[in-house]
Amino acid sequence: MPLSPSDLLKKISKKAILSILFLFLGFFALGVYGWVRSFHEAGVDSPYQESFMRTLQMITNRRPVIVSEIFPDHWATMVSWIGLKAMIACGMLVAAIFFLRNKLAVFNFRKTTGHTIIIGINEESKRLITYFIKEGHKVAVIEENTDHPDIQSIEDQGVLVIPGNPEDENVFKNAQLKNAGKVIVAISDESKSIIVAEGISKHVSENSDSSNEIEELVRVKSDKLMTVLEEKWRVLKSKASGCKFRLINFQSTAIREIISEIAMDLCQKDKIREEGPSFLIVADSALSDQFLRQAIIFIQISEENVPSFTVQTDSADNNKYFQDRYPDIGLVADVNFINCTKDRILHSDTIANQNFDALIVCLENELETIGLVHELLNSNSIDIDEGYAVLRESPKIDMDPIEKLKIIALAEHGTKSPEFGDFDMEKEAEDLHNAYLAEKFKNEEIPKQDTWDQLSYSGQEGNRLAVLHHRVKRKIWEVTKEENKDRMISLLACSEHQRWKAEKILSGWKGGSDRDNKRKINEYICPYSEVPDDIKEYDVKVVKNALGLN
Repeated sequence: MPLSPSDLLKKISKKAILSILFLFLGFFALGVYGWVRSFHEAGVDSPYQESFMRTLQMITNRRPVIVSEIFPDHWATMVSWIGLKAMIACGMLVAAIFFLRNKLAVFNFRKTTGHTIIIGINEESKRLITYFIKEGHKVAVIEENTDHPDIQSIEDQGVLVIPGNPEDENVFKNAQLKNAGKVIVAISDESKSIIVAEGISKHVSENSDSSNEIEELVRVKSDKLMTVLEEKWRVLKSKASGCKFRLINFQSTAIREIISEIAMDLCQKDKIREEGPSFLIVADSALSDQFLRQAIIFIQISEENVPSFTVQTDSADNNKYFQDRYPDIGLVADVNFINCTKDRILHSDTIANQNFDALIVCLENELETIGLVHELLNSNSIDIDEGYAVLRESPKIDMDPIEKLKIIALAEHGTKSPEFGDFDMEKEAEDLHNAYLAEKFKNEEIPKQDTWDQLSYSGQEGNRLAVLHHRVKRKIWEVTKEENKDRMISLLACSEHQRWKAEKILSGWKGGSDRDNKRKINEYICPYSEVPDDIKEYDVKVVKNALGLN
């Protein structure tokens, strides 16, 4: 099968250019050798100077000296002349192809539909590119920095890289935005991401076929900003923009996945399932808050024996602030903030002689993170069963395995999300929400605003968290040696209610006798023993569905 223009261009690389250059120099040297031999055989006294001049004449003269009668023909000269001409022609061809490479690739891309466009090159987007290529998707990348060092390696994977400002209409046209299936705005600058996202919406609404809806995933780092953007983009959606917006937070996704893994590790230990695990968290304030929130939700594996968390902080007011913000937090977690610097936590009186089931450390520097975990694991003043060193980027230092220390990279977990391929999980989350609606409305018609597509980011994320916790329940079910399976289902139902309760409390809800959705008051935020039987039965049903027993 003949190669298409874009396939041919993919095969041209720096190696081809270097090969042509080395061959050119080789043929040139061979020509010099041939002329030296020719002059030497003719008895010329200054062979090197004369042969050099004759070689230049050979290359530039329209009637090469090689065919003259003055000097004898030498095989090396003949080969050199032919080779040099060939290398010059190849060099000109390669230069022309490189000059037209991007234009031809864009031209060949014009009929592509349903492809994925990624805007911005960074560690996260490079992982997405690799994933989509493995899945057989066609990928186009838009990058404003034309000198970005990763452009060549991305093009070598068969990806169309379009240099230019992602706010430029022509760049959108070159990427065939109107025919795309998914657009991921992964620009590091959050403000720029929002501007580009809205520019895409405008371009799509003006140029795309109304039957083609593009899924637009926009990277946003702030959870608070997500709520504001959701409302704003819901208005854009109502105006038939042709874009289905979805907000993504690589860091939140990574932390969610990491805590899920830790929960899977812990739930296999009998002692922890009976007593509730204890954590020590050391990280920057924003990260420690995210680790804490996700851990409170996921580590509900011990009925009403709540997990305990000791969190390092630089602020003396965190304990009071956290308790005031979440007045019912004691129902799902025992949280204590210790005020000290990160390098002095080992000598804090608060944690002296304590035992922790898990340690999580995430500092700015890789060596500091791993070093602190190792130091705490080997301390004589505290006892830690497992240590998790969470790195911001992929590990740069090769290390032999260390007992009780596990190294995890945020960057490698940030793309482990239903938005990027775990569609089974996404479907499971949607099915879970639909089952809830069916239970809530019985035979009534479900209001459109309650459907999955209209659900807020936090609402969809809540269902994803529930699905991930189902995996924890299944792990407990697999490893338990309990003969009374009904008793185990009852325990897991209690843990399910604890998980739901933790999610609600951390979303600003609190308990009360009368339901008030506007004021975020729910009567089921209470001890499990006070929950009505019909709610307990619903929790049992959820557990059985998670275990595949229905």
